[in-house]
Amino acid sequence: MMDSGEATIHKVLLLLITTRNLAEIKRQCTEKLGLSPDQTVKAIEEASGQIAAAAVWNRDIEAGKSLLRLDDLYERSLRVQDIKTALVAERDRAKLVGLHKPKAIDETDNDRDSELETVIREHLGPLELAPPETPVEELLRLAALKIIGIETRNEFNAVTKTPLEAKDAEKRPQSAPGKDAAAKSRKIGEKSRDLADAGGQKSGPKD
Repeated sequence: MMDSGEATIHKVLLLLITTRNLAEIKRQCTEKLGLSPDQTVKAIEEASGQIAAAAVWNRDIEAGKSLLRLDDLYERSLRVQDIKTALVAERDRAKLVGLHKPKAIDETDNDRDSELETVIREHLGPLELAPPETPVEELLRLAALKIIGIETRNEFNAVTKTPLEAKDAEKRPQSAPGKDAAAKSRKIGEKSRDLADAGGQKSGPKD
């Protein structure tokens, strides 16, 4: 016996949703719903029209409906002390309005970061701190370690001889402290004798 009107179209609509084979849909319309071939074609067309209409929707309207449903569910849940359902409704509402949406990334920031990375690689690349594919963060870390090492060496060399100075000192002849003192004494003695001789010649006996 054939179902009438809207109920029949609804059943055909369910067949279209749950069955992919058109021949199987037509067979069920004929055998289970009692539709003639012409009635089956018309029912399929009408059900397909309803599916197409359901696909056309307004986002703002549907969002508004969902918000109203969630608000109503939240209020009714609180009235019966169903805190768990109220929290779920509140969470879904927050998700719907985008309260937990991650902050959008500014493309300008991305461009600026890319330019900065290029500049860093141009300056640090010649130092050959690491392979070219090394992340910028690692290059900066290695550069910092290198700077710290240079400053440490400079501070050390400020209070000690550099290797080059030590090498030059080794090449220069070293004289013993005693030998230098003896030479200095001899020079003083020679100068004293010269002065004494000059004085004696000047005050010698008269004829």
